[in-house]
Amino acid sequence: MSCRNIYSWGSCNPHKSYINLNIELIKKPKICIEYVVFHELVHLIYPNHSREFYDYLSLYMSDWDKRKEILEKVS
Repeated sequence: MSCRNIYSWGSCNPHKSYINLNIELIKKPKICIEYVVFHELVHLIYPNHSREFYDYLSLYMSDWDKRKEILEKVS
């Protein structure tokens, strides 16, 4: 995992098992950081935004959509 300035909050390369996080994310609320980190970790299992991806995300972080909304509001 690395932190750097990127144009999104996070990105994942599932083939290399590598996650990038935007350094500005550290300034956001903890629940938003948790959401972004977990979102990218789920990409290691489901490399796209398929139904299975969101089912898995919802199973372990049922409020992910609220966290995403908060992140969008504070950005």
